[in-house]
Amino acid sequence: MDFQEQFFKERIKFIHEARDEKEESFEKLQQQEREKVKQSNPNPSNAEEYRRRFPKKLQYGDIPEDIEPEEIRPMGNHAMSITWPDGFSQIAPYDQLQMIERLVDVPQPTAVQS
Repeated sequence: MDFQEQFFKERIKFIHEARDEKEESFEKLQQQEREKVKQSNPNPSNAEEYRRRFPKKLQYGDIPEDIEPEEIRPMGNHAMSITWPDGFSQIAPYDQLQMIERLVDVPQPTAVQS
């Protein structure tokens, strides 16, 4: 191996080592900052803490079948406002409601004869 090749290999090795050292330093600094944020933030900041504080999600089977909306109002030409017995209100776009109809066996309206 000639002198020039050896010189460049050593320089490349030096550059890689310096980069690795800076990356390690940056990762340590980043971890310290995450810890500071975690300690200063009273809200759950990671999935494990969230699951500990809020252990169960509402499942479809948890909802009684006799639950019906208290009020349904059109919201312009794009959505409906729905108020539920527990006080929860939501705005549901028509396309979302149409998708739910395809998932659930909803009776189709019949024409009223006069």
